[in-house]
Amino acid sequence: MSLLNAADLHAISTSSPSSRTSPHRMLEAMRDNVIRGPVLTLVAAAVLGGGLWWIDTAAQPSPTTIDTAAALAPRPAPAAIQAPPEFPARGDFAGAIPTRSGTLTVDVSVDGTRAAAYVCDGASLEVWLRGTARDGVLALTDAARSSRLDGTLRGADVAATLTMGTRRWQVTLAPSPGRPAVDAAAAAGDWRP
Repeated sequence: MSLLNAADLHAISTSSPSSRTSPHRMLEAMRDNVIRGPVLTLVAAAVLGGGLWWIDTAAQPSPTTIDTAAALAPRPAPAAIQAPPEFPARGDFAGAIPTRSGTLTVDVSVDGTRAAAYVCDGASLEVWLRGTARDGVLALTDAARSSRLDGTLRGADVAATLTMGTRRWQVTLAPSPGRPAVDAAAAAGDWRP
């Protein structure tokens, strides 16, 4: 964009070199164009800015309506924390573990928070375990601490793991009605966990 109009340019180009460079002649030629240049720049900037603003607002998604009923509805109370299941005050449980050489029988008696278990194969293996039955968790060990019976109360059954040395078996111990699985008198010698 030129600050000089065509007539001014023609007058400057046809005049003598000395008159072309005179400051008076240059000021005369630019007098009419002084305001037009900045005004055109401002108008162009305003049009560009307005166009960008319009594109930006047109591209934004419209605000979604808020369901006031859902927004004002009371939130549900947090679920109550359930206490862990408890073993019965007195209870007996039994289970069997099939092995390559036969079956291991696991019998457990619970009396309050104390528990005792007897594990045998009916031939050569016999292990007594003692420990606790608290908060739905059974934790028993033998005197040498080489065998363990760990279990969790699941409904009426106990999901347990029997560990003897390096061997480990999973077993489900079901309630054993009738005669206690472990004779309390035989196990009463040492109820300490």
